[in-house]
Amino acid sequence: ADVDGDGFTDFFAAVWNQNQNHFLFYRNESYRTAPEFRLRTDNFLSLLDLGSNATPALADLDADGDWDLALGSFDGELLFFENFGALAAPAFRDAPNKFPNLHINGYVITPTLVDIDADRDYDLFAGNYTGTLAFFENKGSPQSPAFVLKTPQFENLNMGLYSAPQFADLDHDGDFDLAVGVVTNGAISFFENVGSATAPSFAFKSQFQPVTGTIDSKPFFYDWDRDGILDLFIGQRNGRLLYYRGTSPQFGDAFELVQREFGGLQVGADSAPVLADLNNDGRLDALIGEEAGGLNCFFGRTSVAVEQTGRTPSGFTLFTHPNPFRTELNIFLRAARVAEHEAPRLMLCDLTGAQVAELPMHEAGGGSWFAQWRTAHAPLRSGLYFLRAQSGGMQTVQKVLLVK
Repeated sequence: ADVDGDGFTDFFAAVWNQNQNHFLFYRNESYRTAPEFRLRTDNFLSLLDLGSNATPALADLDADGDWDLALGSFDGELLFFENFGALAAPAFRDAPNKFPNLHINGYVITPTLVDIDADRDYDLFAGNYTGTLAFFENKGSPQSPAFVLKTPQFENLNMGLYSAPQFADLDHDGDFDLAVGVVTNGAISFFENVGSATAPSFAFKSQFQPVTGTIDSKPFFYDWDRDGILDLFIGQRNGRLLYYRGTSPQFGDAFELVQREFGGLQVGADSAPVLADLNNDGRLDALIGEEAGGLNCFFGRTSVAVEQTGRTPSGFTLFTHPNPFRTELNIFLRAARVAEHEAPRLMLCDLTGAQVAELPMHEAGGGSWFAQWRTAHAPLRSGLYFLRAQSGGMQTVQKVLLVK
């Protein structure tokens, strides 16, 4: 094609199985009959293609208040990308000096990042085609991670084939539980953390079977309907996302099907989702990897939950100011139906549902309660958090944003 409009046909070449710099542009610089092609760029289109089976994970790897990106691939490569954009305009770039890439033994690497030992930095887990989970402990810092292999088979787990791990606080006890999807029948196995936040230990709890025909399950948890119970999203072989509403307030392994194609989203085969507010506009966005190696990005258009049935009870309202905040957050709860002197319970949770603090509430009279969160007393990294207030069978949840 004559891409530069000089009347001479130029040449393009795409490189197979190369993650970056894979679209070459050769300009035809000959004014004679025989063409003379010279390489002008090996990155004519700044595209990201992992070759096959892209599986994303998000975490704030440098503690600067935005989401950074990790991407697993079919050939065992795990790539990290720094978010160098603004809070409202994320932009990712390869930063090997800051986040060194990893090669993990095995194929079809499915990463997830979680602070499994409560030391305020992200650790790395990677599922793979053998059905095991490799555990890389972060020996660096919250600002500069250094992932070191601690065991190639975490907790001696073997799921059989193609493990896809995801951590979340499913029982609201302040530590992370584990869910693992597999390829064979799409079942998701749940493991309860029977240890502690700093010394985790896992025991099999239950197995959840999605709708008939689901294979190659890749789970992700997010409280979409804002009822205080984590919901389940499942990537699968057909490229769609299943959406299940969580129904168990004790241990989140009970779900009811809401949508077979969440939000109308569909990509190529083997969808691998992560959900987060990428641009800090209060709306849920989605990154979805696929078998062809690409990464699809969908920005949310609405902050209203799909088929939301949970409603904040009359007279039970949570207010915060300022929001976003830097050093101090004032929290007000109107709970007119709460018995006198019965203090509501107020919990601060991260995006996975893990409780990071419980804040005491003080009676202000007339069914009103007050609490204050000062970042100096509870140091946390910048980002989104949820306030969950409970009392007398009533519950309300509100999103707050910490910006340092």
